[in-house]
Amino acid sequence: MSTTFEYTSPKTSRVGLLGRELGQRSADGILVAACLVLGAWYGVLGYHEDPASRIRGSDSIGYYIYLPSILLQGDIDFANDFRRLAGEDVFLFPTPDGRAGNPYSIGPAIFWSPFFLLGHLSAITSGYASNGYSAPYFFLVYWGNVLYIIAGLLITFRLIRSFDTPSDVALLATLSILLATQLTYYIFPKSATSHGLSFTLVATFALALRREGLTWRSGLLGGLSALIRWQNLLFVPVLAAAVHVSRSGHRFSGSDARRYVPFVLSVLGGLLPQLILWQALYWRPFLIPQLEGYVDLTRLPVIQVLLSAQHGLITWHPWWLLAGIGLWFLSGKQKAWAIAIGVVFLLQLYLNGTVRDWWGTWSFGHHRFVNLIPLFGVGAGILISRIPQRQA
Repeated sequence: MSTTFEYTSPKTSRVGLLGRELGQRSADGILVAACLVLGAWYGVLGYHEDPASRIRGSDSIGYYIYLPSILLQGDIDFANDFRRLAGEDVFLFPTPDGRAGNPYSIGPAIFWSPFFLLGHLSAITSGYASNGYSAPYFFLVYWGNVLYIIAGLLITFRLIRSFDTPSDVALLATLSILLATQLTYYIFPKSATSHGLSFTLVATFALALRREGLTWRSGLLGGLSALIRWQNLLFVPVLAAAVHVSRSGHRFSGSDARRYVPFVLSVLGGLLPQLILWQALYWRPFLIPQLEGYVDLTRLPVIQVLLSAQHGLITWHPWWLLAGIGLWFLSGKQKAWAIAIGVVFLLQLYLNGTVRDWWGTWSFGHHRFVNLIPLFGVGAGILISRIPQRQA
């Protein structure tokens, strides 16, 4: 028995809020146009004047320096790279042999590498320094990351549609993500971090599960989402369980286990670059590179994470509460997904509370929940769809 199933666009007997069904191209066009308008606004505010400033700061440095270090210098000793962008050794996390380590995931650099290489070609042909730190590199990595996030919004629209949501409602839900969540900040003002890519990869992984089930392709996407941000690994078993229950019920047999082997192996394959890097840097493939004390499993500031004025998830963006209410209304076979999303949220809430800086330090809102936005977007769509509508 195959683990895949045929996916078709949801059909609904009622008319959406706008009185008609939107075509996918029309919805995509509106979303892209909204991003362009938002991008123009941030341009007026001056955020596009110096793309290097989007990289020369905080976590962005750690994610970026893999590119010049590995692709141009051919090493994984990051001391000179941290000094180049940070000006001091504040980010140096030593390896067992005394080299400068890097506590940030390698996933974003892998996805940015095509744009970095285009920047290298541009630097060579236009007379800029071809060392990985001149304007063409920063410009193309910055805008490449923006394109990934816009693609994530288009994918999220399709994910919301897959839950029997009318296209105009799915469009409104996706626009609410763009305008009412912390994602907006990580598209243009703070672009070169892992958060926008995390949003996109989780959306892609979830949509792949909806369309084809537990296959090697969806498994690879799950592994890649965790390669971007390690906390995304918690999504994989929980959402996989939702797929199994929604298709096969609560029974799990030996044949199921055998059928899901390609999925599991592909998840591990997606994680492999990070495991190889950690082995080379820290002599073991599994660790917390931020060093001892960064995570404390007994630290549980749950109320503060949700409601604190210091980047509280709901305090800063009430959208999360409304979207969560929407998930309550998922029913039938979709109920397994509602439960899975709730479980993933609780796991992320617990994990994000155990981190030393549970408020996210420089965060706009709470940046460590950006990975959950595509799934809660489903709840936003369900809630909007319950607004009284004109019958077809």
